Amino acid sequence: MRSARAVFGFRIGSWAAAALLLLAGASLNAGGRDPGWIALAGVAGLLAVAAGVFYREWRGSVPAAAIAFLVAVGIAQFNARQGDLVPQLAGLVLLAVAGLVGGIAYRSFAGEVRGRVAVHGRVAGSWSGSWRRRACSA
Repeated sequence: MRSARAVFGFRIGSWAAAALLLLAGASLNAGGRDPGWIALAGVAGLLAVAAGVFYREWRGSVPAAAIAFLVAVGIAQFNARQGDLVPQLAGLVLLAVAGLVGGIAYRSFAGEVRGRVAVHGRVAGSWSGSWRRRACSA
């Protein structure tokens, strides 16, 4: 990807993919649950997203993913009218992948913004220095 348009398109595509994965994963994760258990399933989903976002720090992401899995399986064990567990676990996997893709897109975008701020800071610093030199010499 050499052009700025291609990089920008990749970033927008990554954000869109993360959003679609998030919606699909949340739908699968909440499907077939009683209303009382949906809040706990939401906590499991949030942990799955966090595991995906912080994939580089495995000491945090692996326990978060394990807790999300255990919460989902625990809900299935204590709920007599529980739906099929496989789609709900697939939803957790989609949520983790959404966190992974969204985190990569965010870090890419934030790095670009930091780079542009640094460039503009150097330019602004050189302009303010030239104004000071002119004001002091006058």
